Amino acid sequence: MKPWDHFLLTSFCLADFQRLGIADFSCQTMKTFLALPLALGLLLGLAKPGRSEVLLNLEREFYSVNVARNAPLFPQLLRASPITQKSVRYTGYTSAPIKWDFKYRLDAITGQCRIVSSRTFLNAKITMPRIVGASERQINAFNRFYAALLRHEMGHYAIAGETAFAIDYELTAMPPMQTCAQLEQQANSKAYERLQESYTKVLTYDELTRHGRLQGAVLQE
Repeated sequence: MKPWDHFLLTSFCLADFQRLGIADFSCQTMKTFLALPLALGLLLGLAKPGRSEVLLNLEREFYSVNVARNAPLFPQLLRASPITQKSVRYTGYTSAPIKWDFKYRLDAITGQCRIVSSRTFLNAKITMPRIVGASERQINAFNRFYAALLRHEMGHYAIAGETAFAIDYELTAMPPMQTCAQLEQQANSKAYERLQESYTKVLTYDELTRHGRLQGAVLQE
């Protein structure tokens, strides 16, 4: 199993998309959706001449919701949520910034500059609700909702994790160049391309899952 397989296999197949009425969208479709760009890169060249390191960190943060037992639960979660994106409030969110750095060296024999080591950092944080004072019925409904919402947010983490490994690959697979300035510019350009691809994946993922609702993140209570 490759290092990034964890991200490709986590979070998605727990939701049966076909059961939810999406005939053309299966777990395998999601894995292909995530894995294809990286797989193509690996097929183009398996050799990684430089030393690399991918550092992953995932934290979870909670906001508390003091629940009124005689009122619908979901509106209470939204009112208490600190998460807003483009004036829309959500009950869960994944922050997943990715950074990278690399070292290069000018070869005294060939006169070319090449990357000798690189590091890619993913520091992710998932923000989720936590209810206080709820009835047993509300707790049961919330637990089902929470599990589905967390599954959706782990999907965002999966995309970020795959992107971190893709950036790592791009950096260590960079060919030697005539100048170090050219190498640095090209390496950063490739990394930013992968980062931009991840933004598109995030938007597509939310569209396909309707921000987790088609993965079960629906609260009727």
